[in-house]
Amino acid sequence: MRWIGSSCLFVYIILAFVSFPAEQSPQTPAIQPVENSAAASPTEAAAGGNQPAPDSSQEDSVGGELPEPKPVPAMQVLPLPYDQASFQYLGRELTRYHFGPSLRRPFLYPVAGPEGRSLTRMGHPRDPFGHSHHNSVWISHADVGGVNFWADRAEALSLLGRIVCQRIEQYEDGDQSAWLVAVHAWQDGHAKTILLERRRIEVQLDDPDHWWILIDMELAPPGQEPVTIGQSPFGMIGVRMAKTIGVTDGGGRLLNSEGQLGEPAMFRKPARWVDYSGPILPFASPSASEQKLLHAVSSDQPAASPKPQPPVAGHAKPSSVPVESRSGVSGKHCAGITLMDHPANPGHPTAFHVRADGWMGASLTLAGPITIQPGQTLRLRYGLWVHPGVPNRAQIDAQWQRFAKMPLPSFPARKTP
Repeated sequence: MRWIGSSCLFVYIILAFVSFPAEQSPQTPAIQPVENSAAASPTEAAAGGNQPAPDSSQEDSVGGELPEPKPVPAMQVLPLPYDQASFQYLGRELTRYHFGPSLRRPFLYPVAGPEGRSLTRMGHPRDPFGHSHHNSVWISHADVGGVNFWADRAEALSLLGRIVCQRIEQYEDGDQSAWLVAVHAWQDGHAKTILLERRRIEVQLDDPDHWWILIDMELAPPGQEPVTIGQSPFGMIGVRMAKTIGVTDGGGRLLNSEGQLGEPAMFRKPARWVDYSGPILPFASPSASEQKLLHAVSSDQPAASPKPQPPVAGHAKPSSVPVESRSGVSGKHCAGITLMDHPANPGHPTAFHVRADGWMGASLTLAGPITIQPGQTLRLRYGLWVHPGVPNRAQIDAQWQRFAKMPLPSFPARKTP
């Protein structure tokens, strides 16, 4: 009997163990069934869930291609720290606009020529203090409402002006050109605004070696009183050339549209354009081919032109500009800038103030003052053609004809600060 009772107890224990599985034991909590298919594992979703498998072709497209790529402009104007803007062609800087609040006037520097060397400089090569206002390429005038915006120093500080950039309204890039629009206030020594100006600066390429700086201005009185731009040879635009391009220091060449050469013949004479060209790169004695070119030019015979650069996409191919050689200096070591007066400017052709020490300027009011009435604007346009070599008069005049026929750009609608 005792054996039978022990056997029954053993069978009971075995049956109890089979009836209660391990997952129901107190030490192991029961795992609840998954009701939300979104929470299923990736393997489960791919095997039987509602979520579709990733499309490998979509992953490849997102990872390796742009959905709608747009062309990158060849010409760009890039805002920089410290109130500067760089005009660049394929990443190579052509010129830079400086318009910081500490300046007496905005200016453009450098103006890149061969191998990136600037064709302009800051200040006079032998009088940097007295000519500290010679800031490469700049806009100013010696008498606007009786205030001098040309000089850096004056006996009466109230009559010494400052051209203040209030804001940049627009930056635009493109394949052929880039430009900006700036708002400037011409202020006297007490920060009173004498003249309001909107300035559009555009850099436009013909090819990597020949390019333009186009400067358009709208000048207007700030209130209900007229403003007079007084009679003076100094203003509206000045260009201080690199030291080696000057006639005195580098043996450069001054030529105007009337065929006059040098400061004595050209000084304050009216012209459509003035060109300053001269050495910018180190040079050696001319080779035999260069001597032949020099002889052909000096004999007024046709000379073979250097191989032209391919034009920038979207531009008409510029006319061939063979170089000239002077004083044994090969034209390929020279470069220059032609300053052009637009036929729509008042008093065109204007007088040009030129010096053999390396500067040239267009004298807007040498012949007499200009008064701007309230509600009216004075529109001005100047062009600077940057070129290698030493082009002759006919070649430069052909470029001025192009400049004169370029349509005047419209300024965008005024924007409030």
